[in-house]
Amino acid sequence: MIGVSTKKFNWLPQPSAWQQQENWRAKRQAMTQDFLSKNDAFASGFGTAMANQISGQATLTTQIVMNRLQAQAKAKSAQYASLSSLVNQLA
Repeated sequence: MIGVSTKKFNWLPQPSAWQQQENWRAKRQAMTQDFLSKNDAFASGFGTAMANQISGQATLTTQIVMNRLQAQAKAKSAQYASLSSLVNQLA
């Protein structure tokens, strides 16, 4: 039976256990910083979106109220105009 043999190329120096731990610690720290910066960006963007939504709703509400007030004012003006014309006819 023919066996498959593999050769290991161990001519490159292996880092020590301490160096491997230091490398892993540095990688974890970089991942943590990346997560925190992305989290801050998300929170900032979400806050901006909420502020824009609230501002937009306030603007729309103001426009609706102004349109209603203008319609009521026109209705009252038309009512007073018709009453005025009736008074002028009676006089």
